[in-house]
Amino acid sequence: MARGTAGAARHTHVDQGPRRLAGHPTRKGSLALRDAPPATSNGVVPERLRRAGAIVVGKSTLPEFAIEGYTANELTGVTRNPWNEAYSPGGSSGGSAAALAAGLVGVATATDGGGSIRIPASLCGLVGIKPTNGMVGRWPAPDWIDYSTDGPFATASDDLRLLYDVMIGPTPGDPSSPHSRWRARWSASRAVASGSSRPSEPRPGSPTGLGGAGPARRRRGLRPPHGRGRRMARPRGLLSRR
Repeated sequence: MARGTAGAARHTHVDQGPRRLAGHPTRKGSLALRDAPPATSNGVVPERLRRAGAIVVGKSTLPEFAIEGYTANELTGVTRNPWNEAYSPGGSSGGSAAALAAGLVGVATATDGGGSIRIPASLCGLVGIKPTNGMVGRWPAPDWIDYSTDGPFATASDDLRLLYDVMIGPTPGDPSSPHSRWRARWSASRAVASGSSRPSEPRPGSPTGLGGAGPARRRRGLRPPHGRGRRMARPRGLLSRR
């Protein structure tokens, strides 16, 4: 494993390198940013996860500025695939994928512009998706806004859905986020789906929060955030094993 990839027990999470995480520098795998100071605030996704009860244990490594399909850079070295160290975990979100595949964390976040979630997921035996742009609000918006978006990694589909439910939502200032009328409708229906009397971010212990992966979540089954659609079969993932 490359240096800088944090790990801990299940119910924990590792955040991919380009996003701000309070108390940690954002070096983006580059020697040019090796002296970057620790961030004073969280990015959109880390903040949503912490509010939902996730234990964010650290940041993972990536190729310099997240522009390669493998994970290696002059700052943290070469990241190897836990299944076979002779191979790469892919990229650019290879640090998150390697940490998850090695069992260091229960779930992980990533970004994807041209395959940076899909490539490591396929090479490390994980499940991951690149969400439609705008589903996970971004701020500040990345330079390559038409392509890059945040997304989840997991070892099972139910963990993936649980993490995705926490991550999604519009963000003011992101031009790809839905317009205000859709945002209001989304927030209201999200509150209904989570059993809340008013729109809010997922909270610890709620069915849509990472703290709610217990009996309440299992009784409800999995539903889309808008509350429609069929119930899905629930395979047993790391976060649901009690």
